[in-house]
Amino acid sequence: MNTKSADVEIRPAREDELPAAIEVLAHTFAQDRAVRSIMAHTGGQHNNVDFARAIYEIQVYGHYFPKGEVDLAIDDGEIVGVGLWARPNKQMSTPKFMALLPKYINLFRRAVPFVARREARTANAHPGFAHWYLFAIAVSSRVQGKGIGSTMLKHGLRRAGDAPVYLEASTPKSAALYRSLGFVELGPIEVAGDKLADPPEIAMWRPTPRDDD
Repeated sequence: MNTKSADVEIRPAREDELPAAIEVLAHTFAQDRAVRSIMAHTGGQHNNVDFARAIYEIQVYGHYFPKGEVDLAIDDGEIVGVGLWARPNKQMSTPKFMALLPKYINLFRRAVPFVARREARTANAHPGFAHWYLFAIAVSSRVQGKGIGSTMLKHGLRRAGDAPVYLEASTPKSAALYRSLGFVELGPIEVAGDKLADPPEIAMWRPTPRDDD
Protein backbone atom coordinates (compact mmCIF):
# COMPACT_ATOMS: atom_id res chain seq x y z
CA MET A 1 0.00 0.00 0.00
CA ASN A 2 1.42 3.37 -1.06
CA THR A 3 0.29 6.94 -0.35
CA LYS A 4 1.48 10.14 -2.03
CA SER A 5 0.96 13.58 -0.46
CA ALA A 6 2.62 16.56 -2.16
CA ASP A 7 6.26 15.49 -2.56
CA VAL A 8 6.17 12.77 0.13
CA GLU A 9 5.52 9.10 -0.61
CA ILE A 10 4.46 6.64 2.10
CA ARG A 11 5.35 3.02 1.29
CA PRO A 12 6.55 -0.23 2.89
CA ALA A 13 10.24 -0.51 3.76
CA ARG A 14 12.61 -2.84 1.94
CA GLU A 15 15.06 -4.84 4.03
CA ASP A 16 18.04 -2.91 2.65
CA GLU A 17 16.42 0.33 3.89
CA LEU A 18 16.11 -0.78 7.50
CA PRO A 19 19.47 0.63 8.73
CA ALA A 20 18.53 4.11 7.47
CA ALA A 21 15.04 3.74 8.95
CA ILE A 22 16.51 2.78 12.32
CA GLU A 23 18.70 5.91 12.23
CA VAL A 24 15.59 8.07 11.87
CA LEU A 25 13.97 6.24 14.80
CA ALA A 26 17.11 6.52 16.95
CA HIS A 27 17.61 10.24 16.40
CA THR A 28 13.91 11.02 16.83
CA PHE A 29 13.49 9.08 20.07
CA ALA A 30 16.92 9.60 21.66
CA GLN A 31 15.34 12.05 24.13
CA ASP A 32 12.06 10.16 24.46
CA ARG A 33 10.96 9.68 28.06
CA ALA A 34 10.76 5.91 27.71
CA VAL A 35 14.33 5.72 26.39
CA ARG A 36 15.64 8.05 29.11
CA SER A 37 13.77 6.15 31.82
CA ILE A 38 15.27 2.84 30.75
CA MET A 39 18.74 4.40 30.49
CA ALA A 40 18.40 5.80 34.01
CA HIS A 41 17.72 2.29 35.34
CA THR A 42 20.68 0.64 33.59
CA GLY A 43 23.16 2.26 35.95
CA GLY A 44 25.61 2.73 33.08
CA GLN A 45 26.71 5.57 30.86
CA HIS A 46 25.15 5.47 27.40
CA ASN A 47 24.92 7.77 24.44
CA ASN A 48 21.20 8.40 23.96
CA VAL A 49 21.28 7.89 20.19
CA ASP A 50 23.34 4.69 20.44
CA PHE A 51 21.02 3.32 23.12
CA ALA A 52 17.88 4.16 21.13
CA ARG A 53 19.45 2.65 18.00
CA ALA A 54 20.12 -0.62 19.82
CA ILE A 55 16.52 -0.78 21.06
CA TYR A 56 15.05 -0.20 17.61
CA GLU A 57 17.41 -2.67 15.95
CA ILE A 58 15.95 -5.38 18.19
CA GLN A 59 12.38 -4.19 17.64
CA VAL A 60 12.58 -3.72 13.87
CA TYR A 61 14.59 -6.81 12.92
CA GLY A 62 13.09 -9.02 15.62
CA HIS A 63 9.42 -8.20 15.16
CA TYR A 64 8.10 -5.27 13.14
CA PHE A 65 9.75 -6.00 9.79
CA PRO A 66 9.09 -9.77 9.69
CA LYS A 67 5.71 -9.74 11.48
CA GLY A 68 4.28 -6.22 11.21
CA GLU A 69 4.44 -3.18 8.97
CA VAL A 70 7.38 -0.79 8.62
CA ASP A 71 6.20 2.30 6.73
CA LEU A 72 8.59 4.85 5.25
CA ALA A 73 8.00 8.47 4.31
CA ILE A 74 10.23 9.31 1.33
CA ASP A 75 11.02 12.92 0.43
CA ASP A 76 13.24 13.49 -2.63
CA GLY A 77 14.69 9.99 -2.27
CA GLU A 78 15.46 10.37 1.46
CA ILE A 79 13.81 8.50 4.33
CA VAL A 80 12.31 11.24 6.51
CA GLY A 81 9.70 9.26 8.43
CA VAL A 82 9.22 5.75 9.84
CA GLY A 83 6.12 4.06 11.22
CA LEU A 84 6.07 0.73 13.09
CA TRP A 85 2.77 -1.12 13.21
CA ALA A 86 1.71 -4.51 14.60
CA ARG A 87 -1.06 -6.30 12.74
CA PRO A 88 -4.17 -7.65 14.52
CA ASN A 89 -3.33 -10.71 16.61
CA LYS A 90 0.35 -10.21 15.72
CA GLN A 91 1.55 -8.27 18.76
CA MET A 92 4.72 -9.71 20.20
CA SER A 93 3.89 -13.08 21.76
CA THR A 94 5.51 -14.50 24.88
CA PRO A 95 7.55 -17.09 22.89
CA LYS A 96 8.80 -14.35 20.55
CA PHE A 97 9.70 -12.11 23.47
CA MET A 98 11.57 -14.99 25.11
CA ALA A 99 13.51 -15.56 21.87
CA LEU A 100 14.64 -11.92 21.98
CA LEU A 101 15.24 -11.93 25.74
CA PRO A 102 19.04 -12.51 25.59
CA LYS A 103 19.41 -9.39 23.42
CA TYR A 104 17.26 -7.35 25.79
CA ILE A 105 19.19 -8.56 28.84
CA ASN A 106 22.50 -7.70 27.21
CA LEU A 107 21.26 -4.19 26.43
CA PHE A 108 19.17 -3.35 29.49
CA ARG A 109 21.19 -5.16 32.19
CA ARG A 110 20.15 -3.69 35.57
CA ALA A 111 17.09 -2.13 33.94
CA VAL A 112 15.55 -5.52 33.07
CA PRO A 113 13.15 -5.59 36.09
CA PHE A 114 11.97 -2.05 35.32
CA VAL A 115 11.55 -2.82 31.60
CA ALA A 116 9.62 -5.99 32.47
CA ARG A 117 7.24 -3.98 34.70
CA ARG A 118 6.85 -1.36 32.01
CA GLU A 119 6.16 -3.87 29.24
CA ALA A 120 3.67 -5.80 31.39
CA ARG A 121 1.79 -2.61 32.29
CA THR A 122 1.75 -1.49 28.66
CA ALA A 123 0.59 -4.90 27.43
CA ASN A 124 -2.24 -4.95 29.99
CA ALA A 125 -3.52 -1.63 28.64
CA HIS A 126 -4.19 -3.11 25.19
CA PRO A 127 -7.82 -3.92 24.31
CA GLY A 128 -8.64 -7.60 24.71
CA PHE A 129 -9.66 -8.11 21.09
CA ALA A 130 -7.99 -8.02 17.69
CA HIS A 131 -6.63 -4.58 16.77
CA TRP A 132 -3.88 -2.78 14.91
CA TYR A 133 -1.18 -1.31 17.16
CA LEU A 134 0.85 1.77 16.31
CA PHE A 135 4.14 1.30 18.16
CA ALA A 136 5.95 4.37 16.84
CA ILE A 137 5.98 7.12 14.24
CA ALA A 138 9.26 9.01 13.84
CA VAL A 139 9.83 12.06 11.63
CA SER A 140 13.25 13.53 10.84
CA SER A 141 13.87 16.84 12.60
CA ARG A 142 14.47 18.72 9.34
CA VAL A 143 10.91 18.07 8.12
CA GLN A 144 8.97 18.18 11.38
CA GLY A 145 6.01 20.53 11.35
CA LYS A 146 5.12 19.74 7.74
CA GLY A 147 2.37 17.24 8.51
CA ILE A 148 4.37 14.14 7.58
CA GLY A 149 3.59 12.36 10.84
CA SER A 150 -0.12 13.03 10.38
CA THR A 151 0.06 11.79 6.78
CA MET A 152 1.77 8.59 7.94
CA LEU A 153 -0.83 8.04 10.64
CA LYS A 154 -3.72 8.51 8.20
CA HIS A 155 -2.02 6.06 5.82
CA GLY A 156 -1.98 3.45 8.59
CA LEU A 157 -5.60 4.14 9.50
CA ARG A 158 -6.71 3.63 5.91
CA ARG A 159 -4.85 0.32 5.84
CA ALA A 160 -6.57 -0.73 9.07
CA GLY A 161 -9.97 -0.17 7.49
CA ASP A 162 -12.77 -1.09 9.88
CA ALA A 163 -10.44 -2.68 12.44
CA PRO A 164 -9.86 -0.91 15.77
CA VAL A 165 -6.49 0.82 16.22
CA TYR A 166 -4.63 1.19 19.53
CA LEU A 167 -1.66 3.37 20.49
CA GLU A 168 -0.01 5.15 23.41
CA ALA A 169 0.23 8.95 23.38
CA SER A 170 3.48 10.03 25.04
CA THR A 171 2.64 13.75 25.29
CA PRO A 172 -0.51 15.90 25.62
CA LYS A 173 0.29 17.36 22.17
CA SER A 174 0.30 13.94 20.50
CA ALA A 175 -2.87 12.98 22.38
CA ALA A 176 -4.60 16.05 20.93
CA LEU A 177 -3.56 15.02 17.40
CA TYR A 178 -4.89 11.51 17.92
CA ARG A 179 -8.19 12.83 19.29
CA SER A 180 -8.60 14.93 16.14
CA LEU A 181 -8.37 11.71 14.11
CA GLY A 182 -11.07 9.88 16.03
CA PHE A 183 -9.14 8.33 18.92
CA VAL A 184 -10.52 8.29 22.45
CA GLU A 185 -8.61 8.03 25.71
CA LEU A 186 -8.69 4.78 27.67
CA GLY A 187 -6.67 6.14 30.59
CA PRO A 188 -3.11 6.76 31.82
CA ILE A 189 -0.44 4.04 31.82
CA GLU A 190 1.40 4.39 35.11
CA VAL A 191 4.55 2.36 35.79
CA ALA A 192 5.98 1.96 39.29
CA GLY A 193 9.46 3.45 39.52
CA ASP A 194 9.17 5.58 36.37
CA LYS A 195 10.17 8.98 37.74
CA LEU A 196 10.26 10.61 34.30
CA ALA A 197 6.68 9.72 33.37
CA ASP A 198 4.97 12.95 34.39
CA PRO A 199 2.44 13.05 32.91
CA PRO A 200 2.21 9.31 32.12
CA GLU A 201 1.55 7.94 28.65
CA ILE A 202 -2.12 7.75 27.66
CA ALA A 203 -3.69 4.61 26.20
CA MET A 204 -5.88 5.55 23.21
CA TRP A 205 -7.85 3.72 20.57
CA ARG A 206 -9.99 4.37 17.53
CA PRO A 207 -13.04 2.11 17.87
CA THR A 208 -14.55 2.84 14.45
CA PRO A 209 -13.21 4.68 11.40
CA ARG A 210 -14.27 8.24 10.76
CA ASP A 211 -15.66 9.41 7.46
CA ASP A 212 -12.70 11.74 6.85
CA ASP A 213 -9.92 9.14 7.47
